[in-house]
Order: sequence, then structure tokens, then C-alpha cells
Amino acid sequence: MKLYFTLSLLLILITTPAYCDSISNIINIDETLNLAINNAFRNIETTKTIAVVQINVENPSLHDFILGEVQHILVNNGYIVVERRELDQIRLEHAIQIHGEVDDRTAVAIGRFLGADVVVTGTIDGYEELTRLRLKLLDTETAVIIGSASERFYGIYLANTETDNTNNSNNFGLVLAFETKFSEVNNDLGIFMGGKAGLVYDKSKSVGFALYALLPEPKINLHCPVPDHNDLHSSYIESIYGGLFFDYMWQLNQRFSLSAGSLIGVAGLKISHDTEDYHSPAHKNHGSEDHSMKCFLIIEPNIESNLLIYKKLKAFLGVSYRITGNLMLKYDDYHFANSSILKGLSVNVGVKYSVGNE
Repeated sequence: MKLYFTLSLLLILITTPAYCDSISNIINIDETLNLAINNAFRNIETTKTIAVVQINVENPSLHDFILGEVQHILVNNGYIVVERRELDQIRLEHAIQIHGEVDDRTAVAIGRFLGADVVVTGTIDGYEELTRLRLKLLDTETAVIIGSASERFYGIYLANTETDNTNNSNNFGLVLAFETKFSEVNNDLGIFMGGKAGLVYDKSKSVGFALYALLPEPKINLHCPVPDHNDLHSSYIESIYGGLFFDYMWQLNQRFSLSAGSLIGVAGLKISHDTEDYHSPAHKNHGSEDHSMKCFLIIEPNIESNLLIYKKLKAFLGVSYRITGNLMLKYDDYHFANSSILKGLSVNVGVKYSVGNE
């Protein structure tokens, strides 16, 4: 129980910073907008009528969100703000196209049609930590810039989702992962090493093949129903398992993500023992005595926390739980083991690298 508690705690410790970081980025968006607006409007009287003409953002859904938030902050700061529907009406009546960046002359013309004293335009652009929000205020009478601000913008993705979704050829990629699993196997430390390779679709779904081997070979005391033959002291577990895996990923922010999925496949289990320590009079031979490998079904659900460390290279930490068939394995006339010795929780660490899926 102590091992399970420790492993679960490790996952919580690695996941909580990622979750908290994503929440803090949401808060930072509000802080950035407030800071930019306060800086740009520090010399603008609240008696002025303001028209927010355009905030250029590549992501269409984010564009509407930012416009709404800017208008909301201005109203709360005491300014008179022209409603969005009035801007849309002017655009239709005068056949004015508002797509992408709006030049100063067009912005001022729109402001005059709306009866505004000041028009607001801006952009959000850049890449990851270099993303910035830039606001510009224009006087509708003189067309002079009377205010501006440039602030670092956190926690958003500027990709144009409409463009990405129309290019299906870029929705596919490959993923390769190397992984080490630390487990409790038969009350001993078991270390599984291996990895997985597969296909990634839409940056969030992956499917492929995984394979793991147990290293080193933990000791095991085989069950013997006959007391006189309960003498197999130097026995070792050899195991390998693999199968199909599928994962789904949730992107928390630009660096952290969570993924969950499962492996469904076949496990092989073999017991090896040294007959020099096998003191039963019924056994005369010496040397190594190996029994054939037994196979059974294995299912292993998992959850992982991923950290982007360089371009498309990620480090991850997670937990998984192996579920095995309840199969009694016979190794001679007296000694038995159960496939459930592989059942249990493990903590998993590794790295993964993706190719394509831009």
C-alpha cells in the first residue's frame, strides 16, 4: 500500500504544476488585457466615445473573445463604447471589408461613421513566449495616434484552426517513445523497459504497438501444495508483454499536456530456477532448468503528464495498472505460480518524439 500511495503522489506532484500553469495562463490573459488598455488609455478622458474596430488574431474563435473582453473592460472603466452590432451595420452599409489588419485610414473612416471620438485597433502575434498584444488608438478628427500599448501575451495558441483543418495531409504524424516502468512484482522491485511506436492523428489521438521486457529478473517463491517439495528457493521471473495501444492527449498549455489511454495485448511469463538450490531428493540433475513460456491476456490503462523540453521532444511521467488473466501456471508436478504476479501499479518515466503532424 505504501508503494501505491507513493506512486500516486508522484503523479499528483507532476500533474498539479501543469494544471496550475494552465489556470494561471487564463488569469494572465485578463491581466494582460487590463494592463494594455490602462496603458493605452491613460491620457484618454472617459467622456470619449470608443469604437473597437479590429483586434487582428489568426485564430477566429480567439478573435471574437478578445474583442468582447476589450469592450467589457472599457465599459467597466467608464468609457462609452459603440456596440458591435452598430459596427457590423456600418460595415454592411458601406461595403467595408474588415479582415486581417485594418489600415489607419479605414479605421478612422469607420469611427467617423459610428460617431466615435477614438477608434481602437490592434494585433496579437508572435510565437510562444514571444507573443505580444499591441493596441493603437486613433483620433477620428485628426487621424493621429493618441495612445498605444505593447504587452506580453500568455497562454494562447495563435494557429489558424480553420486553415489547419482544411489541410488533412498535415493531420497525421508518427510518435516514438522509450519508457521505463518501475513496478512491484511479487513483493520485489520489477523494472520493465521498452517503448512504443505509432501513428498520431490531429495532434491528440495516437495508436500503435508497444513492447516491454522485465529487467532484472525478480525472485519468486513458487507455491507448492506438498510440504516436502516446497524447496525451490532460487527461482526467477522472466516476462515480456506487448500489444496495441491507444492514447488521447489534452493540451493544457504550450508546454504541458495530459494523456490517457490503454494497452491491450498478450503477456508471456516464464520461471527459471537453478537446481543446485533445489534440494528435493526427487531431483538429481544439476544446472539451469527452464520451463516453457506461458501466455495470457493483459490490459494496462495509463495516464501521463507530458512536458515539452525541446521542439517535438517531450519527457513524461505517469502511472499505469496492469490487469492480467487469472491463469494458474504449472512448472512441474509440485510447483505452481499465478499470472496475477504481474498484476499491479507502476510508475512510468520516459521520452517521446513526434514527426510530422504540423
